[in-house]
Amino acid sequence: MLVIAVILALNIVVVALLSNKSVQKSLISYGENWLRERTNTELSLGYIGFDLLNGFFVEGLYVEDQQGDTLLFADRIKADINLHALLNINNLKIKKVELDDFVAHIHKETDSSAFNFQFLIDAFASDEPKEKKPQADPFAMTIKSVVLKNGRVTYDVRSAEETPDLFNASHIDCSNLCLDASFALSPKGAIEVEVEALSLSEKSGLRVENLELEATLENDKLSLPSLALSLPKSQL
Repeated sequence: MLVIAVILALNIVVVALLSNKSVQKSLISYGENWLRERTNTELSLGYIGFDLLNGFFVEGLYVEDQQGDTLLFADRIKADINLHALLNINNLKIKKVELDDFVAHIHKETDSSAFNFQFLIDAFASDEPKEKKPQADPFAMTIKSVVLKNGRVTYDVRSAEETPDLFNASHIDCSNLCLDASFALSPKGAIEVEVEALSLSEKSGLRVENLELEATLENDKLSLPSLALSLPKSQL
């Protein structure tokens, strides 16, 4: 009970501090500078906020890749995490992750090249050799709701041949991307994904009106218990 009271008090203090413009400005400046130094790239944050007892949100996130091109822009990113999730970090339960009005450009030079976001993975990877530690408790995570709204995602293998007006897996450009899904990682490492709704339009003219599926990845084996695909003139 005391721990919950302390977390509640901290939430109230954080929300109150972030409502102060000078605190908000200092926090954004610190965050931007730290991330720029860590990733060696240009980025900006518009606003950082906390919802009392319901997690945090970021507005106006912009990240460039190392060529100076847009990697990600998101008008708003929000994560809702309840108090119990913070009390049991080995079984993390997130109520909702939401990404609104976003653009993501993913590319690589050749099929064997690294993606343009690899530098972010490298930046946050530890350079220190891993020490042998006692076996930790199994980790599990559940995200009850993953919501993407009004997104555009491109994927481009720059050396691959273009095929104008035809769908090309090496040059994908999806717009009006909307997703409603859930995600779960079990203590044994199995991944379960349930897509309740997915819709998008691709530059070739392909339009997915709705996709519903259940998928499980366990021991390198993928199973699809259910899949329903709706296109403008056909269904699967």
